[in-house]
Amino acid sequence: MYKVVRAFYDSTDKNNLYKVGDIYPADGVKTTKKRIDELANGTNRNGNVYIEEVNADDTEVSLPQNADVNADNDADDNDASQDSE
Repeated sequence: MYKVVRAFYDSTDKNNLYKVGDIYPADGVKTTKKRIDELANGTNRNGNVYIEEVNADDTEVSLPQNADVNADNDADDNDASQDSE
């Protein structure tokens, strides 16, 4: 199971907005190992880490102090933390 640590729009999921603390992927959404690696390791086009693995038993995830909890509408870059103009 993965939790979102930086808000983003997922271009592989109809630009669904994932907010900090959400579970990735959303219920009923299929994803690939490659996509999980891109989001978890920062090997995406923005170079940011968006998700981290957690145990299903965990009820709380500690976020980095600089975690971005707000999201702007910038689906083209998949990074919801970018300022839209």
